[in-house]
Amino acid sequence: MKNFAVGRFVVEKKIGQGAQGLVYLATDTQLNRHVAIKVLHSQPIQSVGEAQLVSRLQHQNVVTLFDAFAEHGHPCLVFEFVEGQTLAECLKQGGAMSPVAAVKLLLAILEGLYAAHQIGIVHRDIKPQNIIINDAGNPRIMDFGVATQQGEVSEGLTGTVGYMAPEAIANRPVGAQADVFACGAMLYYMLTGQMLFEGESSFSVLHRTANELIAVPSQLNPAIDDLLDHLVMVALFKNPQERYQDARAMLL
Repeated sequence: MKNFAVGRFVVEKKIGQGAQGLVYLATDTQLNRHVAIKVLHSQPIQSVGEAQLVSRLQHQNVVTLFDAFAEHGHPCLVFEFVEGQTLAECLKQGGAMSPVAAVKLLLAILEGLYAAHQIGIVHRDIKPQNIIINDAGNPRIMDFGVATQQGEVSEGLTGTVGYMAPEAIANRPVGAQADVFACGAMLYYMLTGQMLFEGESSFSVLHRTANELIAVPSQLNPAIDDLLDHLVMVALFKNPQERYQDARAMLL
């Protein structure tokens, strides 16, 4: 049976797979609880040290990072296991959300994200797949596996096509405004059922995101009013200095 940390974490099953690595449901044999372990195949071993910063983050709308260690040269992150569905799964089943439901969900997400921004953490991969909605209907932000301190530049592109801010696409330093852009792109999808841009390739989507004008959400969903249009479009400005400066500014 597969295990980690010299048998402390015993794997029950694989529960996810993405570009960054694999996620397992495991039992912590010392504390007798379920955890989610993410094995990062694309991140340097230094990510274990960076995880110490993320471990300080405690908020009801954030999935807690319990521990981090290296296994066979790969960083491994141990997260709280939360029962529920991802926002991506909910949207796939139910389609676009009503403006009231979408905003209510986003407000809770922004509360959790602001807790990260307060201590200088940028998530860098906000997207529906990284929001888990628990059995009580509360959203929790998952997967700070590629999180970084504000103002840092990563080697190569980091994030998910369709949600990456123009400055991240250009490999410039990213701050909280990059997460704001991702929240804007996610809200756009929640409200309209459509991504900001489609394309024949990832490069095409990245190019359009960085350079083309975005259609106002109400053009796709007439139930969206002018105030909500404004909220979304300010979050999606190409220039990060013109966006809401962090999650709290978008909340207000």
